[in-house]
Amino acid sequence: MPASFLVRRAVRSGAIGGVVLIYLAMVGMLEKFAGLDLVGTVLPLSRLLVLLAPAAAGYVAARPRIHAGEVQRPAVGPAAAAGAGAGRR
Repeated sequence: MPASFLVRRAVRSGAIGGVVLIYLAMVGMLEKFAGLDLVGTVLPLSRLLVLLAPAAAGYVAARPRIHAGEVQRPAVGPAAAAGAGAGRR
C-alpha cells in the first residue's frame, strides 16, 4: 500500500473525526453527559466521547482495505503512523 494513500486516508479520517467532535460539542452532548459517570468518578461519558472520536479516526486510517478483491494490509510502521496522525488531529 503506497505511503501517499495512507497519508490521504489519515488526513481524511482525522478531519471527519474532528468534525464529529465539533458536532458533539456544538449540540451540547459533551456538557450534557459531563455529569454521567461510567466508572466511578474517574470516567464520565463526556470524556469517553472526546476520546472515542480520535480513536475511531485512528482505526479507520490504519485498517486494511480491500482492493480488487484482495485484502491489502499496510506495514505496521506506516499504519501506526497513519493511525496516530489521524487520531491526533
